Amino acid sequence: MEQVVNVLSNTIIILVYSVIFVLGIAGNALVVYVVARNSTMQTITNVFIANLAASDIMMCLLAVPFTPISAAGLILFHLRHTHTCETY
Repeated sequence: MEQVVNVLSNTIIILVYSVIFVLGIAGNALVVYVVARNSTMQTITNVFIANLAASDIMMCLLAVPFTPISAAGLILFHLRHTHTCETY
């Protein structure tokens, strides 16, 4: 039963982070695209917001994919040590 819960929780974690990843990339890319294409949108404030969106794209590419992997690893690490403690 515990393995079923583990698989379900890992699936939910991966699904949620996948949605965050896709929406983060798409939304921030849209902000950068609009500011870059429209000359009327190229104010100092909007360029700053576009720079923040570009850095958020990099964070989505470099950090978000590894978070569910590490979370799943921690769950597996916890389950392994829980079972070893029960056997001793």
